[in-house]
Amino acid sequence: MTATSILILIYFAVLIGLTLFFSVKESPLWKTALIALVLSAFGLALWFPGEDGYGPKDRLIPGLDLAGGTTLVYDVKVPTDRDAKSVIDDTISILSKRVDPSGTRNLVWRQVAGNRLEVQMPLPDPETSRRRQAYQEAREAVLTGNITEHALDAALRAQGDQREAELSKFAGNSPELLASLKTLAEANDVLAATTKANEAAQADYDKATAALKALPANASEDDRAKAQATVEDLRKDLQDKAMTYLDAKDVYDAAKKAVLDANVTEAELDRIEDLSVPDSEGPGVTNYRRDAADKLIEAHPQKKEQINAWYDAYRAYETKKGQLDDPDDLIKLLQGSGVLEFRIVPAPNDPGLDVQSYRDQLAELGPAPAGTSPGSGVRSTTSRSSSTAGKTCPSWRKTRRATSSAAAARSARSTPTSTTSSWATSPASP
Repeated sequence: MTATSILILIYFAVLIGLTLFFSVKESPLWKTALIALVLSAFGLALWFPGEDGYGPKDRLIPGLDLAGGTTLVYDVKVPTDRDAKSVIDDTISILSKRVDPSGTRNLVWRQVAGNRLEVQMPLPDPETSRRRQAYQEAREAVLTGNITEHALDAALRAQGDQREAELSKFAGNSPELLASLKTLAEANDVLAATTKANEAAQADYDKATAALKALPANASEDDRAKAQATVEDLRKDLQDKAMTYLDAKDVYDAAKKAVLDANVTEAELDRIEDLSVPDSEGPGVTNYRRDAADKLIEAHPQKKEQINAWYDAYRAYETKKGQLDDPDDLIKLLQGSGVLEFRIVPAPNDPGLDVQSYRDQLAELGPAPAGTSPGSGVRSTTSRSSSTAGKTCPSWRKTRRATSSAAAARSARSTPTSTTSSWATSPASP
């Protein structure tokens, strides 16, 4: 018990004693003592913070006039055949019911001059703002150091010691990432060599084909047969070079994907933040968010400190955060008003779907929203390979390899390429 609590108890004991004393003595002062006792009790109830430090400043939310805030002004497009005031009144009614249905967000809605709508939002208390700022900085620290594809391509174009220095800078203190970067650099060199060889073979084939076509009509059969044999030999060589190029491209793409997968994405952080946290820790209690954060650390050990700091900062902010702690939160809600969300639910007996994989994902990743923004209830992904979407949902892959042939070679300097497409739809977990 603190010294303040002891003094309060002594104070109330004295007041109660005086009230009883004056009452027994039938003195009129007992009323004064009783009034002082009641007023003190009410004052203490308002002031005393309790065990969790929940005082009046936490219970009383100051309005826009006291705490300051943000004012958003929107122009409303009013149809020519409608009354502007009624349209704006209807707009305010609809938006306020969607954004603040319970009326607890302390928003002020009103029509201002012209066809404009004003929304006023008070600022959150300083402690909430401080925790939000700490959380945002910790989250940014996790995302800092991600390797962009543009920067990676630029590093791979460098030569010798310069490229090695750039790759070492990307890797930081992660030997695993450095090994992946070196593998990518080797694959890039092989791809460059096979690309050059493929282009040279294509040029030779084009030249031989042009020479065959340029033979005069009175050319001998022997000359024509030799030219035809040359074209055929070069076609086979081009086909071999094209297959080698395609294999090298596949190896390069896989190595590059392995490097980019080392990034921590905002979608991963959003998914973890959406996971539930138990009210109390103990045996048999599963903390889905902590488990997911630990798995993220296993995948990115070089960012263990930053991930733990982000996790703790979000937990601290979560205890104070409201639904509207920043003007951007209100802007997002207003932008999303009126947008429909929908989900595609798989049927357990649908032979075209692997429903069990959805259950496995739910057990591994935990529940998560179907989309990350209003209207994104269905995620749709188009990527080079199905493994891009493999972390979120099963995918169907269709692959076509284009190889050189006499017909393809007749096209204008076409280089054989590999075309891969995949479609992935993330239905709601059953």
